[in-house]
Amino acid sequence: MTILQTQIKKRILDKNLSVRALETRAGVSFGVIQKILTGERKNPGAKTLSAISQALGCSIDDLLTGLHSEPPSSPDSKPQHPWNAQLYRDAQKSVEDYSTKQNRRFSAEKMVEIIWAVYTFSLSKNPPCVDPLFVDWLFTRD
Repeated sequence: MTILQTQIKKRILDKNLSVRALETRAGVSFGVIQKILTGERKNPGAKTLSAISQALGCSIDDLLTGLHSEPPSSPDSKPQHPWNAQLYRDAQKSVEDYSTKQNRRFSAEKMVEIIWAVYTFSLSKNPPCVDPLFVDWLFTRD
């Protein structure tokens, strides 16, 4: 079972939702989340992941990495990530270059969300680096 499948299942149970209720809440087509959970759909895109994460009240990063599966200890505390300024700049450049190349336009909030997803995923690499395949996956799946 993938981290994504585990995180979606955990959060569905935590929120006492059915898969169909989550699909409705996320505004995705009937069966999309079920296919993710069964492994039939292995690479949902950024749009689908964003809708699911919003419906579950978490970030895309939470779904993909499982690093923050427990809620923060207080409403004011936020998950802490190590800061790597160069890696963040690399993630930003990679996302900007890819969106320009694909002629994709996003709101500032959406760009920051995508850059953050690339950055936090990049932190999990050893050594930390931007994975162009992950960037491509974020932009081309859906």
